[in-house]
Amino acid sequence: MTVKELEARTGLTRANIRFYEQEGLLSPARLPNGYRDYAEPDVETLEKIKLFRKLRLDLGTIRALQSGQISLDEALTGQLQALEQDRAVVESARRVCARLREDRAEYATLNPRPYLDALEREPQEAPHVVPPPPDRLPTVSHPWRRFFARQLDMALYTFVVASFRLLILHDFSVAGRTFGALLLGWLLDLGLLFALEPLLLSRFGTTPGKWIFGLEVRARNGQFLSYSDAMERTGELFRHGLGWNIPIWSWYRMAKSFTACNTGETLPWDEGLSYTIRDTRPRRAVAFVLLYAAMPLLSIPIAQQAMLPPNRGELTQAEYIENCNAVQRALRDPLRLDETGAWDTSSGYYAINFAAPLSHEMILEDGVLKAVRLHAESDGEELVFWPATTLTRTSFLALAGSRPEVNCLNLAAVEHEASFLWDPPLHEADRTIAGINIRCEIELAGFEGWSAMALVPVEGAAEHRFSYTLTFTLP
Repeated sequence: MTVKELEARTGLTRANIRFYEQEGLLSPARLPNGYRDYAEPDVETLEKIKLFRKLRLDLGTIRALQSGQISLDEALTGQLQALEQDRAVVESARRVCARLREDRAEYATLNPRPYLDALEREPQEAPHVVPPPPDRLPTVSHPWRRFFARQLDMALYTFVVASFRLLILHDFSVAGRTFGALLLGWLLDLGLLFALEPLLLSRFGTTPGKWIFGLEVRARNGQFLSYSDAMERTGELFRHGLGWNIPIWSWYRMAKSFTACNTGETLPWDEGLSYTIRDTRPRRAVAFVLLYAAMPLLSIPIAQQAMLPPNRGELTQAEYIENCNAVQRALRDPLRLDETGAWDTSSGYYAINFAAPLSHEMILEDGVLKAVRLHAESDGEELVFWPATTLTRTSFLALAGSRPEVNCLNLAAVEHEASFLWDPPLHEADRTIAGINIRCEIELAGFEGWSAMALVPVEGAAEHRFSYTLTFTLP
């Protein structure tokens, strides 16, 4: 039978049953899948334990009865003596309580000596039998704290995975909202959950989220969980508590777990474990808010660090092209430069077919890149649109990212300062940004000017000519 059926048969809670298993008083059979299979002898054992606990026998005595170290008559004889002794002590205390009431004693004017003498005239010993504590391991009934601790842990796993993908793998699909990108992120988050959480619980008894709220999970003897037990707990949590992270079903399972925790029930993944809390001081909630808010703030410099190209300092032609392609990956643009600096359109994503093709000239001195010149020109009226902003932006970021004064903290500001190069309308400029001199020269004939990124021709003009030259000069 299942533990739910056993609860109905014996009137004991699941937490009681697991406690007695941990104490070695109950040993159910195990099915091949690892689940417990309770039988009639287990029902009888639990009912005997229930009876003896109501008679206030301690667990050690019950264990000795089970092992045959003492007989039931010996156990009951000793228990009767202890109960009689306790009754005498209780009766003596009852008589003194009654006398205090008859004397109409008040706390402020009470003389305790006569009453102490009355108690001390009778043989007094500490009671041998006290009401037994609940036969269950300590558990935490703070559902909101446990919920937010779990949310913080999951957010940290996501943050670590996203940072690793950006900084180490240079995988910029982390920012994508496609099904494939979301599925990959979900799988990686799940992998880190199962890799890291059992390790933290087995080494420290807590996780970052639990630590913030003063929560701790240990074995019943107060020791840290073994790694296998911690892994089993994580699996049970993922299945029963998080509902396999399946939308809607996951919310339902979390709501059910919240309700069970709120009523003091031991959750399935905490059965047989000790789950405690240090305190409920408000500063823990403040620490949670600060840490939770820090992650999106930290993600900004991390994303900017990932945007920085791989080659810094002086660049060769190959290193500059590598920088350009790294920027293209960061911008999630499939176009790449070939080894000559021309766009490689073999992927077929889209073709570069400008009315005025943009040339890409790299000027070297002793093998070191000194300047990059982008140039386009046309002498026909057919040029009415200028879409060649990809290479303009990519070239600047590939160069600026190599400068020692540019880092993850100011890259966004540097990019914004140079955005006039690719944001409409185009216009001439001669500026220095991040140590790079930017000179933009535009010549127009037969055109009224720019409307956004489109050139507006003058009707009936004798000549239509357009020339664009953008030069990046390194110091």
